[in-house]
Amino acid sequence: MSLIEGMRARGLRVPHVDPNDGGINARLLVLLESPVPQAVVSDFISRDSPDPSARNMGVALNQAGLARQDVLPWNVVPYCVSTEEKNRNATAADIRSAVAETQAWINALPSLQVVIFCGHKAQQASRRLQLPSGVKMFATFTPRQWPSTVRPIGSTSCKHSARQPPSFIPERTLGRGPEQPAHALIWISFKAEGWMSKHETPMTEGFWVFLNQGTYIPEYPLVERAQDRSPRWADAVILPDEPCRKARSSDYPRLRGLNVTVVQTKIGRMGMSLMGQALFSARLASEAGAARVRSILLCHETDAALLRLLTPFPEVEVWVSDRGNPRICRRACPDAPGAAC
Repeated sequence: MSLIEGMRARGLRVPHVDPNDGGINARLLVLLESPVPQAVVSDFISRDSPDPSARNMGVALNQAGLARQDVLPWNVVPYCVSTEEKNRNATAADIRSAVAETQAWINALPSLQVVIFCGHKAQQASRRLQLPSGVKMFATFTPRQWPSTVRPIGSTSCKHSARQPPSFIPERTLGRGPEQPAHALIWISFKAEGWMSKHETPMTEGFWVFLNQGTYIPEYPLVERAQDRSPRWADAVILPDEPCRKARSSDYPRLRGLNVTVVQTKIGRMGMSLMGQALFSARLASEAGAARVRSILLCHETDAALLRLLTPFPEVEVWVSDRGNPRICRRACPDAPGAAC
């Protein structure tokens, strides 16, 4: 990333990001304190680094079901204050002097949705940083103190409802009060806010690549959370008349007057739940003032009994994503479920 090269040009020793992580397209930024000696040796900030913090973070993120390309680990002091032989903690002066670099890093991530500040030193920096509108901020312990498992208490699997937070953290504590366990933060901040799974993300983005037009905004909030309503999300919104690029919802906080394509995605066969999401997402976009709404139901397989029921709703289109290559899509016809329109 150019920000790293710029810091290196000023004589700072800054490790690279792991190319296997999200990079500039990350949606979750995990901010720690400063590079540990292992990062000094490898010259990379990576969950694969042979140290307890990296190991715990990798386990937590993997078991939370987050796609690696959605996550970017980094440090509020991005340059090395430790050496290969000795671990040195960042000072308050180090944190203050690195605020501009950390702010530039946050501003360079167009798809950013959540920032988690890990540990006391990282949280000191949070008070001096400005997050883009709509980006959520959480605080937790340093990964060295994270548990070795992130499965919710009383559960044998992390495959809960995407809208259901784990029962051992009351919803009212989210983002408030003292530090919360890292596994709960990761689970709630993504699963409870409706993030796509690691399989649905490439399907949705692949459809946009297939269309080859418009601005792609993943996880668009059609309804914001309020006391009398829950948040309602589209897996993506595509603005066909805007430049062909990725953006975030804060770049287009209002849909009024825009032509809008709403995408709702599900792996496997289409079902009634996905049908409802596609239909009512179109209605919500219309209520938000969109000039014209096209609603896409994206799946791997159609259902002959259900597909024909969408005939009275021409604003909803059913598209089938190729399992082997999500950039190959075909539209399904209600009158001929096995054929392409």
